[in-house]
Amino acid sequence: MTGAVLLEAKKIVKELGQGEGKVRALKGVDLGLHGGELTLLMGPSGSGKTTLLSILGCILSPTEGEVVICGSSTKGLKPEGLAKLRRTNVGFIFQDYNLFPTLSATENIRLALDVRGWPKGEQRAAAEQALIAVGLKDKINSYPSQMSGGQQQRVAIARALAGKPAVILADEPTAALDSENGQAIMALLSEIAQDPARAVLAVTHDPRTLGYADRIVLIEDGLIVREERPAKAAKATAPTPPAQPSTPSHTEAAVRPVPVEDEETPANAQPPADELSIASANDSSTTEAIAANTGTPEPAPQRQAANPSIANAKPSSRRRRSSRFARGEHLP
Repeated sequence: MTGAVLLEAKKIVKELGQGEGKVRALKGVDLGLHGGELTLLMGPSGSGKTTLLSILGCILSPTEGEVVICGSSTKGLKPEGLAKLRRTNVGFIFQDYNLFPTLSATENIRLALDVRGWPKGEQRAAAEQALIAVGLKDKINSYPSQMSGGQQQRVAIARALAGKPAVILADEPTAALDSENGQAIMALLSEIAQDPARAVLAVTHDPRTLGYADRIVLIEDGLIVREERPAKAAKATAPTPPAQPSTPSHTEAAVRPVPVEDEETPANAQPPADELSIASANDSSTTEAIAANTGTPEPAPQRQAANPSIANAKPSSRRRRSSRFARGEHLP
């Protein structure tokens, strides 16, 4: 359920550079972030996405306009005042994680809490609780080099959540991740955004993130040009039709694997024709039956010897004639 407006940008203008090189990156942007929503900010390169995100996160000051975060305005604040407002109300998730390689996951989060002024006795428990919340219970004492890219991004999210900020800002949170880890990160941000006391805004180019958004804001040439609210709930609850049995095509039947020899053969199955032929080589009636049922041609009759007298002679006579032939007695 959508909550109150936790962050509001009013007529934000931002000019970069000086003199003839001055560029107006933002040209009067109005944007509100509601609790209980995941908003995606999308647009082409150079459209002003990152500049707007930096102003919303109190990293940059606008040239004109103001940002109101949880009732506190940024108008007229010095850098120190902006930093205090950011530490109190904003959690920032960077694209490249920004973890200290010599600190464990818990220590990276404790450092952020220490900067925010948390009592040292409460830091470790809060850091471990944040890591458990993002599914990293087994990585509490691991270093960044011992974690995958997806796990490091989860540590960065845990660091942003540990101070319990009302607004979470993410800069391309899935850009450096593969598809599986990117989907997991977006699912986590979507879950965080279900809290009506928290608003989540993610700048992204990744089309895989669209299905997780409650709202999509499109920016071009420094101006908000369109907003969309996809039917996220309808997509998530749509029933999946049961799978229907299908008849295999001729192609599928042709490539169906043949059972291997060690698979069990049904009791009433007929062995292949070649096995039957070997088993009944001396049984003419069986051979004829095979020929009739399987289309195997009947065995050809044996070829008669050229000399019938030799073919019909007794074995002893054959041996004597062979010996005479070997000695050459048949020659003139």
